[in-house]
Amino acid sequence: IEDVCSSSSKSTAFIPRSFWGSELTLLLVTKLLQRPIYLVVAPSGLADASYQIFKPIRKVTSTHELMSAGEFKYGGESVGQWLTSLQ
Repeated sequence: IEDVCSSSSKSTAFIPRSFWGSELTLLLVTKLLQRPIYLVVAPSGLADASYQIFKPIRKVTSTHELMSAGEFKYGGESVGQWLTSLQ
């Protein structure tokens, strides 16, 4: 987690997969940093890439305020939404 948290937040930053472990790790880091994490998974090239955003989520109930994180997947026609969110 330290390697991920100390990495650059520039849109061109690259973090090797061995550092981010799993989606659960990214959800935890998103929750801790309270910042979205944009992810491109392209093990066999960008032609078959999948795109994800891990976003912090604030949930408010009548008695509690909770901080959480959610995972949102984009592919096919919706990749434009991922890019717009990144900009």
